[in-house]
Amino acid sequence: MAELRAITGGAMTPQVRQGFALLAAALATERFAAALLQALGSVAGCDRCYIFEQDGPETAPSLLAARVPEPVIGPMVEAYRRQYFRTDPVSRSFRDPAARDRALLLTVEPPDLPDTPYRRLCFERTGIVQRVSLIQRTGEGWLIVNAARRREHGRFAAAELADFMTLGLLLPPLIVRHRALHDASQPDIAALEQRIAARWPILSLRERQVAARTAAGMTAEGIARDLAIGAASVITYRRRAYRRANVAGAVALCLALLH
Repeated sequence: MAELRAITGGAMTPQVRQGFALLAAALATERFAAALLQALGSVAGCDRCYIFEQDGPETAPSLLAARVPEPVIGPMVEAYRRQYFRTDPVSRSFRDPAARDRALLLTVEPPDLPDTPYRRLCFERTGIVQRVSLIQRTGEGWLIVNAARRREHGRFAAAELADFMTLGLLLPPLIVRHRALHDASQPDIAALEQRIAARWPILSLRERQVAARTAAGMTAEGIARDLAIGAASVITYRRRAYRRANVAGAVALCLALLH
């Protein structure tokens, strides 16, 4: 006889299911990076969240998304990519044999960091008392999902870490799928850059990059993530490009490219 039973157990909590649904709804849209951060923040209750991709211990990481409310986000990320990633325990974890075929969870607190300038800039100055990093092999590189807590909110509870790991393990295939869908629906950015360079040779490289992505419909935040620069810098380059190209805005830029 057929048997029907309610499912009462399982590792996927309502918070994780809601986070996954949020990500699924944002696939192939400019909201995906923000949805990533929102989902992770909702399951882990973190004060700071950022996601990197890294090819190896000696290769500077690429920032995919970041939610860091402190005003030091720009200098902090740039300093980390330029030098501090080499002394971060994350880079050392890539050499662990277990990292080849399984995900690792790394917990770091300020006393664990012997690099004093790094510890002060990225932890002590902003009151971070604990950071957890979920490290997963993706092809030839790694995906690093970081969540951090400030002193006033204390360290992560075991249940929060469990949800963080559960959702984090679902991210690599979602990110791959998002990129495939998003890229298939986007104009050829390189071709747009070439057309802009031919039409307005006076524009600098950064101005061309920002103008091309603006013409493709990307937001300032999306352009900032794509080029690994600040959103304020994107706005500055965009205004300068409009002025030098003698166009009034994004619509005028697109119309000019059609002629």
